[in-house]
Amino acid sequence: MKERTQKILSAIVNSGVFISNIDELFDIYTENEIQNYEDIFECKRDFANFINSVKDKFLDYSEDKDIEIKRAASSAELYVVYYGVKFSKHVRLESERFSDAVLNIAKENGFKKILDVGCGQLALSSIYLAKNGLNVTCVDPELAFSNKTFENLGVKAIKGLFEDVDLSEFDLIVAKKPCPSIKEIVFTCDSKKIPFFVELCDCNAPNGRKLDWIPILESETQIKHCGDYVFSPLLKTTAADFGLEQGEKTLHDVIMQRLL
Repeated sequence: MKERTQKILSAIVNSGVFISNIDELFDIYTENEIQNYEDIFECKRDFANFINSVKDKFLDYSEDKDIEIKRAASSAELYVVYYGVKFSKHVRLESERFSDAVLNIAKENGFKKILDVGCGQLALSSIYLAKNGLNVTCVDPELAFSNKTFENLGVKAIKGLFEDVDLSEFDLIVAKKPCPSIKEIVFTCDSKKIPFFVELCDCNAPNGRKLDWIPILESETQIKHCGDYVFSPLLKTTAADFGLEQGEKTLHDVIMQRLL
């Protein structure tokens, strides 16, 4: 933890006006510790360790509360430490592969304003896209960072649902494995004539197979598809935009090549 962050958190705890909600302290921690994309993958267990070191300062602290306090601190930092550090290579590969495809499509079509739907707790794809020059808004009901932390990273964050967002201001709607929202995203964007790009997933898929989404989506909308992706016919795209060379590589080949 940075010395400045430690001083800020210590000052709050020692002020006598203690923030009883550990999640709020975690927001302050991330706002000061996470200033760029790479910082997400450098976070350690220092937040939980800090809370444990000052647990006796809690207004309601007692030995009975000890385990509860430790659990709350560990839970708050779980998203960063568990997903950002322990599985950093896998998570980054998956997120950046999708995000690179979005960057290629945005460049090809001259898009700047992107809505990233169901981006996950850390919104890695959104942060990566913003880092690479796009104007990005992310929406997910489970966002782990505060709006200020996302603002530091160049992303506008909406902790909510796709249906609550005004789509008219965006050039492109993207979603990486948005689980149960696949049909809603595709059908809504198609009806409103808004370009979209969605990576399919097995979660809630017909017969548990993600590619079985395609005939269902094609029955009611105009879509194109390549590998695990479905996208609007309004987009100018080639297989190369997705990291695929038509007839030479499958998406699985590309992933395995990068993993190895």
